[in-house]
Amino acid sequence: MNYSGNDRRKSKRFPELFFVKWQAGQESVPKIWTTAYLKNISRNGLAMQCGRKLVLGDKLNLSVT
Repeated sequence: MNYSGNDRRKSKRFPELFFVKWQAGQESVPKIWTTAYLKNISRNGLAMQCGRKLVLGDKLNLSVT
């Protein structure tokens, strides 16, 4: 990943590995908790390796320990 001045993000990303439990989907569909890990995190967002595509409009719940 590029953390130089070419980075378009507004906030500094911290390359930490956190294991998380997450669930995502539309509100009307029951969601299952799944395990993944965060590749990096910042004040304005995160990069998560989750093994499936999320769809625009999905609600995302994270539990970081």
